[in-house]
Amino acid sequence: MTFMVVRNTIRVFVFVLVAALASLAQQPWVPVGPDGGEVRTLTRDPHASNRILLTTSAGMIFESLDGGAGWSRLTRVGDRKDYVLDALIFHPTRKGLVYAAAWSIEDNQSGDVLKSLDGGRTWKKSREMHGESVRALAMSASNPDV
Repeated sequence: MTFMVVRNTIRVFVFVLVAALASLAQQPWVPVGPDGGEVRTLTRDPHASNRILLTTSAGMIFESLDGGAGWSRLTRVGDRKDYVLDALIFHPTRKGLVYAAAWSIEDNQSGDVLKSLDGGRTWKKSREMHGESVRALAMSASNPDV
């Protein structure tokens, strides 16, 4: 190819790309989740494929039972009004067991790791992690009890 052919090919590609981006920019955004704070996590329940839990910066958990098409408020986690829920983990083999990580927006050094035995409806604080600002959780792939 000559330099002129390459240059013209690049111009056509750039024109098509700009036209496509302009078309996308004009598309309206459609909200699909609930109101109630900034979304922090979306986590699918491994024991119910259409169930998704959504956590927010307002300490709330919302539930979808239809793969995200509809949402309802499940609960507010903890006894504080300033929790941010940055992590949510379902236990892969123990149905109903869920962990959440929380930190305080008012006191960045404070927070909790919480545990639910009923799929996220009620929560108990971990005694060992109470008062700690926790922003992430991980579960061992080889031993999900760790």
